[in-house]
Amino acid sequence: MDLIQTILLSVVQGITELLPISSSGHLILVTKLLNIENLSNFTLTTFHLGTTLAIVLFNWKFLFTNISSKFKLYIYIALASIPAGLIGILWGDAIEAQLHETYVVAISLIVVGVLMVIADLRFKERKVESEIENTTFRQTFISGLSQALALIPGVSRSGITTLGGMLSGLDQYTAIRLSFILGLPVLFGSFVYEMIKNVNSINIFSDSRVLIGILITFVVGYLSLYLLEKISKSRFLRYFGVYRIVLGLIIFLFIL
Repeated sequence: MDLIQTILLSVVQGITELLPISSSGHLILVTKLLNIENLSNFTLTTFHLGTTLAIVLFNWKFLFTNISSKFKLYIYIALASIPAGLIGILWGDAIEAQLHETYVVAISLIVVGVLMVIADLRFKERKVESEIENTTFRQTFISGLSQALALIPGVSRSGITTLGGMLSGLDQYTAIRLSFILGLPVLFGSFVYEMIKNVNSINIFSDSRVLIGILITFVVGYLSLYLLEKISKSRFLRYFGVYRIVLGLIIFLFIL
């Protein structure tokens, strides 16, 4: 993978990891369209580090002020992250090997897109809240449990956790904010896991392309969060849902 390809994939990752449109799905499509081979899980995971750091910086004030008042929420998040983490460790590679196909991406894009449109219409009357500290363990756990479905290419971690949060009773705005905080343990954990697996073969600091990729995903990811924050109190989910449906249909019609 050359420098231009690294930059392109980093931009795609920075945008699609945080918007509910699926980073894995878009990266699979881009690599196939550009004939990029041997894109390893390690490379993808290092890109996740950039978006993870973007989430931390964007939510710095929330995460690191009045920590005592959020302690219960952090315990909930830690517990809610366990199922997705265990499934990723035990079966993540097998799921990746079996489902790393373009048609799987297309189906996932369409199915989750339809669910987003339905959720947007079904829960449109819910009052917008702004304090995710008040979420219950049940709401947090359902949102966290849904992260496991994001192992399927094309699903979208932020999208499926937002849907899980809305299913548990949260409004759209609170659900999307919670999805980002919920993602931190899983995203950072996957990075550490890949580092441990490759500790004897890869030095992250020895490859300038990897460092450039992390930097670009960080910057683009932060800008994506800024955009999402601006629109998240509107009924944005339907638009991303329609985008996913259209993209999935395009894949079926012109790529498969």
